[in-house]
Amino acid sequence: MDRLYEVQQTLYATKKNASSVSDVFRMGGSISGCDVMAFRSYMKLEAEYVQLLEKLYRKRVLPVGLLPVSIEDEGERSKDDTRQSAIRWLDRGMD
Repeated sequence: MDRLYEVQQTLYATKKNASSVSDVFRMGGSISGCDVMAFRSYMKLEAEYVQLLEKLYRKRVLPVGLLPVSIEDEGERSKDDTRQSAIRWLDRGMD
């Protein structure tokens, strides 16, 4: 079952904001106007959902992989350590 805050957030996305357009309406416009949808996931993890989105929206869905944490999110670690960590992560590949 969904947590209350998730339900509230979903309902909030359907309400008009300061621009008089809801986030859900804006997202729908973005999807209808695009050729490809890219998501932070990968096929081995969510193949059935990728295929469902392709079927529902009649668009190519591109799972771009699970991206490493950004340098800004690393806190006190040095940028060199973070870069090396990202390079190691990329070298490992998806398997």
